[in-house]
Amino acid sequence: MTVLSTCELLDRCSFFIHEMRIESIAHRFKERYCHSCKEACAIYMVYSSCGLTKVPLDLYPNEYDRALDILSKIPR
Repeated sequence: MTVLSTCELLDRCSFFIHEMRIESIAHRFKERYCHSCKEACAIYMVYSSCGLTKVPLDLYPNEYDRALDILSKIPR
């Protein structure tokens, strides 16, 4: 069984601070990604692999392909 936990970035996520100002839509994103499956979030993918400074301010949680592109360009 998978234990779901709230994303540790929720209070400082650039998406909610700078991009998403519509509360009803923000609530849906938070339910889907922040409170249930943070590993599916594009922001969390970049953060967990490369750190918060590598997360573009305009990256949306559902931009999975863009996150993969970002990760492919970061030297390991």
